[in-house]
Amino acid sequence: MVARVRDVSLVTDYGGFITEILGEVERGEDKSLGLVVLLALGLIGGTVFGCAFGVASDMLDKSFNSSDEVRSALGAPILVHIPQAPGAGRLRVLRRPSRGHKVAIYESGDLRAEAIRSLRTSLFARLDSSECQVIGFVAPHEGDGTTEVVVNLATALAQAQSKVLLIDANLQNPRIQSAFGIPSGPGLRDLLTGEVELADAVSDTSDPNLTVLPAGKTLAPDKQSQALLRLPHVVAALRHRFDFILVDTSAMLGGSDAEITATECDSAVLVVRLTKNGRPDAVRVRERIDDLDVKLLGVVVNCGAPGGAHYVNHSIRFDAAASAK
Repeated sequence: MVARVRDVSLVTDYGGFITEILGEVERGEDKSLGLVVLLALGLIGGTVFGCAFGVASDMLDKSFNSSDEVRSALGAPILVHIPQAPGAGRLRVLRRPSRGHKVAIYESGDLRAEAIRSLRTSLFARLDSSECQVIGFVAPHEGDGTTEVVVNLATALAQAQSKVLLIDANLQNPRIQSAFGIPSGPGLRDLLTGEVELADAVSDTSDPNLTVLPAGKTLAPDKQSQALLRLPHVVAALRHRFDFILVDTSAMLGGSDAEITATECDSAVLVVRLTKNGRPDAVRVRERIDDLDVKLLGVVVNCGAPGGAHYVNHSIRFDAAASAK
């Protein structure tokens, strides 16, 4: 081949280009990486990428992933876990329910009812039973479950022969009235504005140990917050009649109403629903409770599906005849 190239006159054929043979062609060395080396590099690269991805995911994930995380982040004991509704399937991170979803009243055989009884026992152990306890139930957002927890806890306390008043101070989204089937009428708002007397604002239920103070008529937001400032007078007038006064509040991160209400309670219970990226908001509420100098009894971890299956406990319903007395 080399000899043939030498015989070709490139000067003649290609108009002045001169070709010179520089040397014989030799076989080069194999510089490619071996299969074992490639596999090792791939394994190392995959491990590094996986670790980096895991760290980034942990940094971006702002959900609670365990009870220890809840306890550590909020600096408070967990009073109880409310499980999912029967038949809800595998536990998962939940979205909050839509505004106005029904309140589930748990039947006696429901695991959620057992959790509420455990909460009742925990409160009995932590509180002084010799005097009335005013407990506010707070949460970061609407739909986190304060109403459902407080309604079922009030029922459980009444069944244990405690005299209970349940106040619906969630004036932004009141639902206790509908939970007990109480007809529309006067309530807390009317009492705070001085339009009705205390006897006309409260409603009895079929359990003589449980009394409800519903939200009452609608007020403009500015008047509503002003009216809540009179809540201490209402609580003071009712303390001597009850063992427990349970107060359902508005969302702590939804305005000032919940803060005004919480400061008038002896202590508070924080309800946290396991939602996607819910940890920062729960921590913010915990900090607000500290700022307000309100004693935090502990945390209720609500694992229940929003809305879930709805149950009606017919042993605790509104007693129209008793209310009319």
